[in-house]
Amino acid sequence: MSKPDTRYARTGDRAADGVSSHTFRCSDEVWTAATEKAAEKGEKVSDVIRRALIAYAGLPEKTPGVVGRKDR
Repeated sequence: MSKPDTRYARTGDRAADGVSSHTFRCSDEVWTAATEKAAEKGEKVSDVIRRALIAYAGLPEKTPGVVGRKDR
């Protein structure tokens, strides 16, 4: 398995539970549309992103996106 490309990824402070903050870039148009849709559905964009990353990585749907949180 090849090492992920981390040239443009920034990782924030890693908490004791193994969860860290990550930053990415997207257009304002995409962010605004995602924020509005998430609000309509009663969700947070961060939860939508976590689910998308879990699916993209091919992990089981029940994989927690935030360690220790059963709802995420």
